[in-house]
Amino acid sequence: MAILLVLVHHAVRYGGMQPAVALDRLFQKMGTAGWSGVDLFFVLSGFLITGILLDAKGRHGYFRNFYIRRILRIFPLYYGFLFCAFVVLPHVVTRSAEYSALLHDQLWYWTYLQNAAVALKGWPPVAALDPLWSLAVEEQFYLVWPLLVLALSRRGLIVACLAIAAASLGIRCVLLLTGHPLGAYVLTPSRMDALSAGGLLATLARTPGGLSRLARLARPAVAVSSLGLLAIVLWRHNFHYWDWVVRTAGFSLLAVLFAGILALVVTSPHNGLTSRFFAHPILRSFGRYSYAMYVFHLPALLYLTRFFTAASVPTLAGSQLPGQIAVTFAVAGVSLAAAVLSGRFYEAPILKLKTLFPYNA
Repeated sequence: MAILLVLVHHAVRYGGMQPAVALDRLFQKMGTAGWSGVDLFFVLSGFLITGILLDAKGRHGYFRNFYIRRILRIFPLYYGFLFCAFVVLPHVVTRSAEYSALLHDQLWYWTYLQNAAVALKGWPPVAALDPLWSLAVEEQFYLVWPLLVLALSRRGLIVACLAIAAASLGIRCVLLLTGHPLGAYVLTPSRMDALSAGGLLATLARTPGGLSRLARLARPAVAVSSLGLLAIVLWRHNFHYWDWVVRTAGFSLLAVLFAGILALVVTSPHNGLTSRFFAHPILRSFGRYSYAMYVFHLPALLYLTRFFTAASVPTLAGSQLPGQIAVTFAVAGVSLAAAVLSGRFYEAPILKLKTLFPYNA
């Protein structure tokens, strides 16, 4: 669901739809809010990584196994993509001024500091690399979080997660007040509330009676955060990530909402409607290839829209929605196909090496 939200967001943004009727405008507003899929990624990452670390705590090779497995999972695709973008393409395509500027800044990408570059310089001149800022946040999170999990008891980690979430909101407010709005969006300290919300879930789930406690708290958390987000939409008449209310309270409410949904999923009966919905084979297929789709989808979309946009499809009662849906399905199909090919023929042989570094060694 996270990758689909992001994919719809970019398809609406770059798909070429010119809203002419109310239905188009509604779809555009809803689709634009798909940027929140990144926040869902962060909550999921905090949940999964914290769980892995807690289960491996005290065992031989705690740091080694974690970092080697992360490297095997993340680096091949990421650095393969950068190699194509920064080494291969300059010899294939004619360099524009924007592309030359991107090549000049490539060191930020090779060192997972592109989120800092965005905060300092603005978005990259080539939009195809825009989504990579969140991968820098993830990598910086991996550097710090294993140390914190190892150093703290589970009770201490719960307190730390709550404190970090509160501090993250404070950091965003300070950055906005001091004239650094992009920093409030892309810098790791300002996005730690979503990551720590996932970490809090993973920790609570491993305490005595933790799952039943999560089950009791999940629905109130979803209800309260949903009402808060609805209030922001009604007040601001939008849900854009660059709106200052969304970028402060909105991010925190999203973290609570997605953590609540995740808690519902992991505590629901296996034969219940919630579990069956989230375990649907289609969703699981997108989830399996979501990392590669996230890396590939925007370059695929920007290339695709050179030849095919929402305006390429005849309107229906004046609406360009059929064309926008066609663009969205096209980029989803291309991205998924590229991700499957990458997964099977490039990533899978490397991932087999993870068996040499089991967490239960």
